[in-house]
Amino acid sequence: CICPPDERWLLSANMTVDGLKIRGMLKWDEEVPGVFLRVGWLLVEEGGVLQIGSSRSPIGKHPGVKATIDIKRQAINRHPIWGDRFLNGDGGTIKMFGKPLDR
Repeated sequence: CICPPDERWLLSANMTVDGLKIRGMLKWDEEVPGVFLRVGWLLVEEGGVLQIGSSRSPIGKHPGVKATIDIKRQAINRHPIWGDRFLNGDGGTIKMFGKPLDR
């Protein structure tokens, strides 16, 4: 599955794919509880952005909202360089913002 360079996807429902290349933007919905992403592998390529939460709305700010990325045991279609079972930012950007822990 490929998120093209000119597209912005909002992950507001569960998604299961064998492999995912992000060339555009995949943004996690910060207000929908129980969303998960299940992949064999995930690659954020040059120019691509995976954004989970934001400084204004970190994951965990809303009740029940968390970012769950499940890497499958084995991908059917292995990546030619990295194989399967990976999350990689190859020239792309991975932004993760979580709610600060109470201490």
